[in-house]
Parts: sequence; structure tokens; C-alpha cells
Amino acid sequence: MKLEELEKRNSVISGICRGFEDLFGGKSWCKAFWTSYNEKGVPAHFDTTSIVVVQLDGTKTWSLWDQLVEMSNNSMAYPLDADELGPPVAEFQLEPGDILYLPSGVPHSAHSLNHHSLHLGFAIQPISYLDVLLHGLKLAAKENPSLRRSILPCMQEKNFTSIANSLSSFDEDVVEQFYKDYKFSLFANSIPTGHNKLKSLAMIKKGSTQFRRSIDRSFEMKIQGEELRIVIPSQIIPEKPVVLGDPTYLSLPVENLNLVKRMLNGQVFDIELIESNYDRDSICRLSEIILDAGMLVAV
Repeated sequence: MKLEELEKRNSVISGICRGFEDLFGGKSWCKAFWTSYNEKGVPAHFDTTSIVVVQLDGTKTWSLWDQLVEMSNNSMAYPLDADELGPPVAEFQLEPGDILYLPSGVPHSAHSLNHHSLHLGFAIQPISYLDVLLHGLKLAAKENPSLRRSILPCMQEKNFTSIANSLSSFDEDVVEQFYKDYKFSLFANSIPTGHNKLKSLAMIKKGSTQFRRSIDRSFEMKIQGEELRIVIPSQIIPEKPVVLGDPTYLSLPVENLNLVKRMLNGQVFDIELIESNYDRDSICRLSEIILDAGMLVAV
């Protein structure tokens, strides 16, 4: 039995995931795995992210094989045949409190012993150069029509000179900006960790891109190191002793402070026109989260 998205259900686990994100960058999430006694969880396979296994209850034997794919991603996943793998190169028996680190691309399988087993699997997915370059190409294609040009079969000669020239203009400063923009998009598109019940909206209000701060929702901005926290108090129903929701906060990189201030200064702003170094999609993602927290209203 597998329970997913524990980082959205438990504040302790979400804090651990945020710690992994601060240390390695990118994203981290957590799943719980329960196996009855003397059963195998899943067949031999490898994950496309690094995994930190934390044994909580019972015992489990883990079999590991040599790494098949270095720094694998989702496109490199494929089913494995245990017979073709041969005998495992290592076996570990995890007891409650034991931790096992599995790099991505390392085949493994696990088997519970004479007791049920419960363990957590923390996934670690740092930002890769491929992520940044793909994101940068999409941004560059908005400005450079040569990157959007069709390659037609009827063309006698396919000239890639203009594309090569476009790519050669990606100097160090440009790629660095791609990285900052992609990192911001990653944070803005994720469910904030900590004590929170917030969910990202599927879309901003249809037909409107103008917003202003809601006068019905209070908040406080705090800077803690490299983190910008927008602290949102619980809602209290005056007629009844009922508190709706735990105290929560949105967490963003501190470099986004000026953009957040522009959004929450009480003035109407237009997503298309607001002054920022980020592209419209990134600004939309941030607006979605702040809107869902009740701090923005569409006008």
C-alpha cells in the first residue's frame, strides 16, 4: 500500500522535504510504503530520482544491483527483468530508525520479513542543466522567430545556421538568468511547505489579468535567510469558537521580495504589464498561489 504526497499532509515531513530542497535545490516529496509480512513490495526497478529510505516499523531486506543509468530522468525509465540483472551486489536489512540512500538509476527490490513493514521514501530531484536549457529555449523562442520556424519535408536544403547563431548568443549571464527564472517558476508552481492547507489554482480568473490586494485578508512578510515568508493568520468565526485552518505561510526565494511587494501594495496591477525580470507564466503561477491564499482579488 502506498500513500503519496505526505509533504502536503504532515508539517514535519514537509519541513524535511524543504530541507532537502534547500540543500540540493529542485523539488522533494515523500511517500509512505506499507507491506504485509513476508511480502515483496514491488518488482526490481530503479527510480528516476534519488531516494532516501527511512524505516519506521518492522524490518525489510533490500537488494541492490549496480547502477544502470547515471543521473536518470523520467525518459530513461524502463521495466527490468530480475533474471537479466543477475545476483544483487549488496543486501541490507533495515530496522526501525535505519536510513538507506538510493541514487537514481540503481535497481533495487525490497522484501518484508516476519512482520509488516512501514517506511518512508523521500525523493530528491535537483534542477538539471537540461531543465534550465529547455526552459530557456522556450523563453528564447518567444523572442526569436527563427526558433519557431517549421522544418518542412519539402525543403531542398535545411539551413540550421540561424538556429545555431541564436543558441550561440546564450552567454553566461543569459543562462544564469534562465536558471533564476526556472528556479522561481519551480517554487511558484509547488505547494508551499510548512503548516499549510493551500492548493495552487488550476487557472487565474477567466477573462481577467488585473488584480489588487484583498482588504479582507491580513498577512505579514518576514525574511529568514534566503527565504521570504508571507505569514497568513488563521480565520476565526466570531459567532462560534471555531478556528478555520492552521496558521500557514507561503515560502518563496527572498529575491522575489520586490515583485511580491508590487503585487500586495494595494494598487491594481496587470500581469501583462507589471515590472519584473520574470516571464508571464512565472508571474501567473505566483499570482495563482497568492490568489488562492485569499490575498488577491480579481478586478
